Formats: sequence, structure tokens, C-alpha cells
Amino acid sequence: MTIRTLPIIIAATTITSQATVLEALQIMIANKSNHVPVCDGENYVGVISVNDILQKLLPAGVDGPHGVPDLKFAGDATRLMGSHFRHLREQKAKDILHQAQPLDENCPLLEAALLLSHSPTPLPVVDHNGKLLGMLSRRGLLEYLAREAEK
Repeated sequence: MTIRTLPIIIAATTITSQATVLEALQIMIANKSNHVPVCDGENYVGVISVNDILQKLLPAGVDGPHGVPDLKFAGDATRLMGSHFRHLREQKAKDILHQAQPLDENCPLLEAALLLSHSPTPLPVVDHNGKLLGMLSRRGLLEYLAREAEK
């Protein structure tokens, strides 16, 4: 069974690669979502998530294997992170998106479940031309499987 035949692909609001990070965040907030797919025309390009934005707000040197182990000395970082956000908000989506591997609409269900289990975000589902059909989420897949198990 392929994912195309299942009622689990959710249509998604998209942005273009030229949209700003602020526009992406506003869509995520309005849709109560943690991600937004990026498309040029109908073709999938990547995904921006709240985590992508948050990581860009962190000062250099605090994240990673040699980051500062105790950040209490920094105190209230609101002003610092706000300054980073003012700079980031006008950057283009293409500058911070990540490449979530899209699923082909003919992907077998088991393969989709495996790939989804290793993905930090829902996965885009595309047709044979790269057109975004929607997003496949862990929750959507599990809801479907739970309903099927009750039959």
C-alpha cells in the first residue's frame, strides 16, 4: 500500500523561497504549526521549522560540542536574542530552510513510517514532477493506524 492511497497527507500552507523568515514565522503562528514548506511555484524546495529559526537566534559558541556548559552568567538574554531576531526576520526563507527529503506519493507505507521516524519534521509528499501534495506527519500516520487497528 502506498501513501497516496491513504487519507493521511495534510495540505499545507506554503511560502516561496523569497519570503522572509518573519513571514514564515507568522504563518506557523497563525496555523499553530512548527513548520512551513517552501515551494517555488508548485515545486517543493525545503522546510523551515521553528527550530531552524530558534537555532539562528542563539549566539555563536553556545551550541555544539564545545559550547559553554553553564549559561547562568548571561542573565536575561532577551535583548541579545531580540537583536538577533531583528536581523534574522528579513532574511529570505531560502537562507535558513533545511532539506527534508520528500516522499514520493507512491512510497510504500512502511518505508514512509521508517523515514518519518527519523525526521525532525513532517515530511513533504510530492508527485512525480516534484509538486508538493502535502505533508505527512507522525501524528497523522499514527491516528490513521489507530483507526485501522480498531476495525
